[in-house]
Amino acid sequence: MSDARAAITEYSTSWVGVVEGDRLLGWLGEDELNGRTSVSELELRPFVQTVAPWDSLRAALDLVVRSHERVAVVCEGDRYLGILDLDAIAGEVTE
Repeated sequence: MSDARAAITEYSTSWVGVVEGDRLLGWLGEDELNGRTSVSELELRPFVQTVAPWDSLRAALDLVVRSHERVAVVCEGDRYLGILDLDAIAGEVTE
């Protein structure tokens, strides 16, 4: 829980993604952490859509714009690779 709270603070967000090894298990909101001692006590929400490393920046941008979380989760099969937001996509477009 301390790692989850620290990530929320560090990235100035209201949610946190939960990974185990290189697998993305899901996400939960900051308010769900209150009164809990372990993430395992919580029901994680899945990221409904992901993009793959070979998908276009346009596909990632479309996902970011449509997603509640305002991010595109990048996975290769079950393997979690990272998260893209608008700033990351804009940086790629301008390079």
